[in-house]
Amino acid sequence: MLFTFASIADLDEIIMIEKQRNLSNFGYDNYLRFLSDSDHQILVSRSSEAVLGFLALRLIMVTKEAEILNIGVKSDSEEKGIGTGLLDFAIINLLSWQIREIWLEVRESNIRAKDLYLRNGFVIMGKRKDYYDAPKEDALLMKMILPSRRS
Repeated sequence: MLFTFASIADLDEIIMIEKQRNLSNFGYDNYLRFLSDSDHQILVSRSSEAVLGFLALRLIMVTKEAEILNIGVKSDSEEKGIGTGLLDFAIINLLSWQIREIWLEVRESNIRAKDLYLRNGFVIMGKRKDYYDAPKEDALLMKMILPSRRS
């Protein structure tokens, strides 16, 4: 399994995972824009044949923050450490960019994702009422403080 930055060749598979997992719908055009935008990154986990998972994030350099916009793993690739691997790869890169905090929203009912984030050092900071549509649901606002990088 390889963790790397996404390319345009990965976008169809990213969209397929987004739909399969009923994730926030950013769509092809936004992901295409993210690939050339220095304020966004898309990371992928791949086997030799396919993209197994992805993580899209937004960088807010002025405040040294990042926001995870979407993370998804193919249903037939669950429980293989791909979500944790994507988070680890993101953290390594975010530290090199001197990012201090990572923020995300997660559906309150998404126990599996919430557990992944809690296991990896995120804490619940609050709730956003009726944040999600289809179905309408509250989001938990979560944050991870990254360690300072010493030179």
